[in-house]
Amino acid sequence: MHTVSAALSILVLPALVVLLISLGLWIYSVRPDMLIRRGKRASHAVSIAKTITDKEPLDAGIARSLGAALEPEAFVGHRPSASRAWAWLANGVVIVIGGVAALLLGIRVLYVPMVSTTYQELYSAYCSSDAVAEVLSRRVGVTSYATGGYNGCKGETRNTTTMTTSDVFFLIDNLGLRDAKERSVNDMFPPNGSKTKNGLLAALLIRADVYTLGTPTMELSTRLAGKLAAGRDVISNTSALAADYVACRTAGLSAIATQQPYLGGERETTLGRLVLLPGKVITLFEALEPSEAKKGKKECYGDAELGAHHLGPAYRAQWPGGWPLLEKPSDRLNDAGLTSVALGWSDWTKSANDASTDQQAAVIAFLHAINSEVTSTARVRDARIGVNFFIGWERLAILTIVSFLALCLLWQQAKNTLDVRHLQSIRETIEYAREAGVAPALALSVLGRLYRRVGRSAPREIMYAALEVEQQLRKGGHVDYDRVSRVAEHELKIVERSRFFFLAALPLLPTIGFIGTVRSLIEALALADNIPRARDAIAQVAAVSDVTSTLSLCFSTTFMALAALLVLAPLDLWQSIGERKVIEEAERLLDPGL
Repeated sequence: MHTVSAALSILVLPALVVLLISLGLWIYSVRPDMLIRRGKRASHAVSIAKTITDKEPLDAGIARSLGAALEPEAFVGHRPSASRAWAWLANGVVIVIGGVAALLLGIRVLYVPMVSTTYQELYSAYCSSDAVAEVLSRRVGVTSYATGGYNGCKGETRNTTTMTTSDVFFLIDNLGLRDAKERSVNDMFPPNGSKTKNGLLAALLIRADVYTLGTPTMELSTRLAGKLAAGRDVISNTSALAADYVACRTAGLSAIATQQPYLGGERETTLGRLVLLPGKVITLFEALEPSEAKKGKKECYGDAELGAHHLGPAYRAQWPGGWPLLEKPSDRLNDAGLTSVALGWSDWTKSANDASTDQQAAVIAFLHAINSEVTSTARVRDARIGVNFFIGWERLAILTIVSFLALCLLWQQAKNTLDVRHLQSIRETIEYAREAGVAPALALSVLGRLYRRVGRSAPREIMYAALEVEQQLRKGGHVDYDRVSRVAEHELKIVERSRFFFLAALPLLPTIGFIGTVRSLIEALALADNIPRARDAIAQVAAVSDVTSTLSLCFSTTFMALAALLVLAPLDLWQSIGERKVIEEAERLLDPGL
């Protein structure tokens, strides 16, 4: 599962950014210099309240901030608030901006890099996976072939270990290609030089210029196809560019084997049905034109040419306009199509000699079998799991909702930080007022008037309610002792309403996951009839692979949804408790009945 882990590691950076921003907000609310500033704010309000109590003249600017009247009762009252229409408009704008930002983050920062990473890993797996070594490692007591291949798309130096005749016999027999007359190694490699059906194939497989331990299957296909071209192919031992051409052909065939979608033009299409050229994309049938039609052309399908189209190791699962790949392409090539591409690149034509043609047919049958076998190698299978795991609109929806909830977490944390700062300012103002012998109500009134532009804050509203109760006590008559409690309850309801998106979006995550599960199950059942209709073992393996890859989509969707819910639900609960704690602490501090 290392491919899935590599794609999921993309989440580390945005998660770290969210964590750092949250940590920064927390530090901003409790750092020492902010405490000093809050202390100055509280002491400034207390000093003004003492000046008012002593009937001393106020500074003109402070008097304008407090209001023309200097009586303590004049300072009590709610701060001016924006109209309800403007409040709704502002909230709507914030929601729209947050939704667009979450969509961009979900697509560009999370979904596209994850799908791109899995497709790049799949390409790299085909560039280095050796199906021959995988088959040979199944022999009882044999471990020397259980090794990873080198990267054939980069033309890295190969291992020099070749197969023995017994290895070749076991390989052909295990793939079900051995002829009835080939009962032993000696029958397949007769001392008199006569050739059996698999004689040409066996003679090629023991050659160092065809296969050595670790040779990727894509490169082996290219080399075998070149040998069938009877020396007319550009890949030859005498050519100085042979190694470069092998690497280029391997890269091209690996890109086709990964079924990377070519995103461009008017529609999505799979590279498997196309063959890439340095300046354009041509169809498979054009690539298989006779050699006379290719004279004067120098086609090379290396990483540079693939990368120019954002394919191969530089694949990006995104349209040039920004729209991501949402469906796994269905027009992919099977093992026969891959073999046809390799033969087309080598300009292979059938021989007029029937015996030779039978032996060439045996090589082509081996290419079919080994190209089918490579999909079951450990690294390719792991990379295919990664592709099936992430691609799909359900995964994009989950990642977008996760991004939106992360932005909501930051927004709620910022508001909670403001509430904490106000609560600390209120607490310090009360303490300073008592030390200076000033009425706390007057000092709080001055504080509220001087800093009323800070914004809506739950402790601030509770403070105004406490000042109203204080004013009623000063005037005598009816005193509404429950005023602070009712305001606190109202602020708790406001906080709950402000968490609407958490209450709505968190249940959406498992819902989308189960929808993806049901949809994938329906698609898998629709493909199940291909299994009994398969004509041979290879076709049956491909049909089963189609069904199982579709089934993997449903479980991956549910996994992502539940994993996101497992992280976000405790964070939402933790933040909600923090917000309620600020309101309850403000009520305890300011309610005269507590």
